[in-house]
Amino acid sequence: MAHTHDAMGDTARTRATYVCPECGAIVTAETHPGECAMCGKPFQTHRSIQTRATAFD
Repeated sequence: MAHTHDAMGDTARTRATYVCPECGAIVTAETHPGECAMCGKPFQTHRSIQTRATAFD
């Protein structure tokens, strides 16, 4: 018997915010965007930027 909460082919996507640590460009995407088109530095998740900034306060 199947349960009503069973996920069958769950295709829900989660979007995340990424920030370029060099120039500050912000991108929202479902997968990691790679490198910034403006300066070539790799994007970091927005959460990792906030954590790093809080650690130095």
